[in-house]
Amino acid sequence: MKKILAIQLLTLVFTTVLFAQKKYSFSEQIINNGYTTFGKVKENKFLKSNENEKTFILQEITSNDKFISFKKISAQTSGNFFQEKFQLLRNGIEIRGAEYILTYYNNEIDFIHGFYGSFLEESAQPNLSKKECISVAINYLYSQYNSSKENVPVEGFAKESTLTYYFNEKVKKYQLAYSVEIQAKNKIHSELVFVSANTGELLGAENKICSLNFTGSAQTFYNGNRSIVTDANSAAGPFRMQELRNNVLIRTRNNNNQYLEVSGSSEIWDNDNNWTMAEHDINRAAFDAHWGAETVYDYWLNVHNRNSINGNGLALESFINVDVGGNGFNAFWWSNRIYYGNGIGGNNPLTSLDICAHEFGHGIDQYTGDFKYEKESGALDEGFADIWGACVEAWATPNKQRWLMGEDVSGGPIRNMANPNAFGQPDTYLGTNWVSTINCTPTGGLGGNDYCGVHTNSGVLNFWFYLLSDGGNGTNDIINSYSVTGIGINDAARIAYKTKLLINTSLADYPLTREISIQAVREIFGAGSCQEIAVTNAWFAVGVGAAYVNSTLTINGPTLVCNTADYSIPNLPAGSTVIWSIPSGAGSVLQLAQNTPTTNQLRITNMRWYGVSTTLTATITLSCSSTPFTVTRIIGNDNDNSSTQYGSYNQEACTFYNVYHSGLSGTLNGSAIFLHQGCMTTVSLSNMNGRTVALGGGGQPL
Repeated sequence: MKKILAIQLLTLVFTTVLFAQKKYSFSEQIINNGYTTFGKVKENKFLKSNENEKTFILQEITSNDKFISFKKISAQTSGNFFQEKFQLLRNGIEIRGAEYILTYYNNEIDFIHGFYGSFLEESAQPNLSKKECISVAINYLYSQYNSSKENVPVEGFAKESTLTYYFNEKVKKYQLAYSVEIQAKNKIHSELVFVSANTGELLGAENKICSLNFTGSAQTFYNGNRSIVTDANSAAGPFRMQELRNNVLIRTRNNNNQYLEVSGSSEIWDNDNNWTMAEHDINRAAFDAHWGAETVYDYWLNVHNRNSINGNGLALESFINVDVGGNGFNAFWWSNRIYYGNGIGGNNPLTSLDICAHEFGHGIDQYTGDFKYEKESGALDEGFADIWGACVEAWATPNKQRWLMGEDVSGGPIRNMANPNAFGQPDTYLGTNWVSTINCTPTGGLGGNDYCGVHTNSGVLNFWFYLLSDGGNGTNDIINSYSVTGIGINDAARIAYKTKLLINTSLADYPLTREISIQAVREIFGAGSCQEIAVTNAWFAVGVGAAYVNSTLTINGPTLVCNTADYSIPNLPAGSTVIWSIPSGAGSVLQLAQNTPTTNQLRITNMRWYGVSTTLTATITLSCSSTPFTVTRIIGNDNDNSSTQYGSYNQEACTFYNVYHSGLSGTLNGSAIFLHQGCMTTVSLSNMNGRTVALGGGGQPL
């Protein structure tokens, strides 16, 4: 075998100027309304400590609008992620829903997401008064309850009657508006109504009460005999249904058939701390409500290390015997409290554990971005609340039907996360049963559209989480065949919670949630992990995005095999298998080692003094999937004779095998040939356009 030539390649590296002075580019991007809503930063990352760079990127995304300013409203750390959330203002007025979040990974910007749009009205001065706009909002409330038949006294709260810019879905632009909080005095109803400050047009409304409604007709002991914690002045009692749990107040009260008012509520007492239905028939709903609140608190603390609903010790308050406006089958989260209806005939309170966890789940949402309660963001709010209902139920009562919502209460269940179609929900994005949100004006109350289908379209997120947990296969509504290997509800819950933390904004839709869930699973389990595959394929199953294609597992190693070369696949998930191969025609030149150190490493030996161009293939079967996939790498000689390659060579004079060779030099252009006679050759190349280059033996072309 002849001596291997030592070759030094001096490749010119050019710096790419991106978008004039822009200092970043995106490898993945979602654009809505002409503006970026998600961008995965590809290169030229910068440190989070550089305030000028933060301002620069925010200005770039918002088209350098000189009237736009940015107010940092929160910052949080989650694992290796650090997030800063910015509220956008125009002329000093808040732009509702316009928020951008910069997410850093190991101190470098990793991805950006948020919402923005163009403006219909440039002026910040309203033509109408606040009083005129409040009147429009109140008339809107009357119209929902057919005020000619019902007397519905209404109060408009001036404290919420503030100027804002509101996104008008009809014209896809922001308009100057008054935000007015309205509330019905004798109905469970609270909304923020947005009225154009220039035309008086009703632009939209946002529900302030997150509710759960269903019907039934039976009495049950939802959780059997459970221990609860109460308080008293002494061991002699009497005992009150209230406690301090790690200095967090958990309190359950009788609301005495009031609506939202709590000033007339009363404490619930027992003489011997043995709470029986015989003694407390009228207040028996308090037992499940109180134990449920304790369980929810324990779940979030023990499983997610979250101290109560807001992460900072918020009191967990529950109210039973609530007059919910004639329909007892209602429970809802409002003003940091849960209100429980008593069901049909007042005998079937909605205090089952999954409903309790669902309602407190709305509180989790409130303190992790507070999704706008309409359209897709509202559906995500409801979907995440169902997820927490299933997770808490599975954690505390594993023998119950975790995928059925409200199955304990007579008349339930009302939703099936494993089969959303069974209750008129979609299991595919934009598929069967999907409520269109295009040109939809959100309305609530009697005859409303459930704020454009928030309780219906949540089925897509529910089914995604079910598949992520338990797995499944089939064909969805858009005729895509899918197969998902479940990872278990515990790991699925970790991913869902991390996703919600990273979204951290009031406006989100399903495509954005998919992208951020992939970032979340990579943070927890690593890129290319079985969990990432499951997350991605579960989204594909529900019609959001493509099936998993591995872009993170790559073959590391040199392009040229001079003598021997080692190749490996970094970050290969545990339990995976790899089969290495090269085309049979290259086998006489390049040989694969028969014994490799580990399954993800390979040694190749060059059997001649020059190489060949061939493809090294690794066929990978992951422990979580029976379907193999391949990654490849070109090795050996590229032999690309394109005329776009040019450069020069210089070979110093030398003696090789006792034969003197004079120095050689020349120009390489396209298919130029030079003889390299066994001596050191220096080659300078440029304009390579990403090609690999090697030298052939015996006067071979470059």
